[in-house]
Amino acid sequence: MTAQHDTIAAIATPPGSGGVAIIRVSGPLAKTVAQALFVSSRPSFSELKPYRLHHGHILDAPQGKVVDEGLVAFMPGPGSYTGEDVVEFHCHGGPVIVASVLRAVLDQGVRAADPGEFTKQAFVNGRMDLSQAEAVAEMIAARSEAGANLAQRRLSGLMGERVRALRAELLALSEQACVAVDFPDDDIECLPPQDFSRAVERVARAVEELLSGYERARPFEDGVLAVLAGEVNAGKSSLMNALLGRNRAIVADLPGTTRDYLEESLLVDGMPLRLVDTAGLRETLDSVEQEGVRMGQDLAERADLVLLVKDASLALSDEEREFVANAGAERVLGVVNKIDVSAESAATIEAALADMGVD
Repeated sequence: MTAQHDTIAAIATPPGSGGVAIIRVSGPLAKTVAQALFVSSRPSFSELKPYRLHHGHILDAPQGKVVDEGLVAFMPGPGSYTGEDVVEFHCHGGPVIVASVLRAVLDQGVRAADPGEFTKQAFVNGRMDLSQAEAVAEMIAARSEAGANLAQRRLSGLMGERVRALRAELLALSEQACVAVDFPDDDIECLPPQDFSRAVERVARAVEELLSGYERARPFEDGVLAVLAGEVNAGKSSLMNALLGRNRAIVADLPGTTRDYLEESLLVDGMPLRLVDTAGLRETLDSVEQEGVRMGQDLAERADLVLLVKDASLALSDEEREFVANAGAERVLGVVNKIDVSAESAATIEAALADMGVD
């Protein structure tokens, strides 16, 4: 039996305890497994009817022992998620019960599914294209409602339809080019050169639109990487704690308190944000702190947004100016802190940052 024709099974619900858990089985033996392990609670029960939930007991087949009371659903292929016969056992969500039901299923000659294998089978069986398969993972991993909505649009097949349409246009243009090259002297109607060029440009623009659309959607999927940077004791850790609404970073007057970077996630108006607190910018002989400063600078170079936290009582340093130049002023947002100490100095710093192109 090849892997493609194996019957596979896995727990389809998250790990841990819960009210209900689902064990999914897909493949040619799915219905046979359900018939071996399920006993209906209805005296009139005759067979598993498709797309219905059947109440009864789930057995450990060799011993005939009741493992749990639950529900079973049968979805025949090709009208199932994977395109094959699929059975789902709905049992109580305690880890011991779930493990027992899965073990009973595997004892029926079923193989434990690899990660993502149900979706892989759906792709192999033509139930979805690659963009839809990727969208399944994106739906599961979505960090925000907007991210889930974007993944749902891809799951509906819109991306695949656009790609297939562009592919068809390119194939048609390729045929036109082949005819013009292979039969230059024959009286065969071809697109005029200007029309051909316009058609190629139209497809190129459509491809660029797809790519730019991905870049616009990426922050909703991966999260915006926002790095807190600045000199020691500027207030980076305090700002991080304030944004998170809890004390995540240690705050102290001692310079160099933050050596390694700290990363936390939060939502800002529906946008997932990966907030990173980094070691303060300064010259130091401490090798550990030096490495922390270097890692912070690397993160800033990769960040979508850099929040440069500046102590209002101190003038802009050469290190800060160099940092802005390396990070790129267009990605830096100035945050002037401790303005209660010196409002006049704060205004001067804001003007200096503006001169450097920093908002």
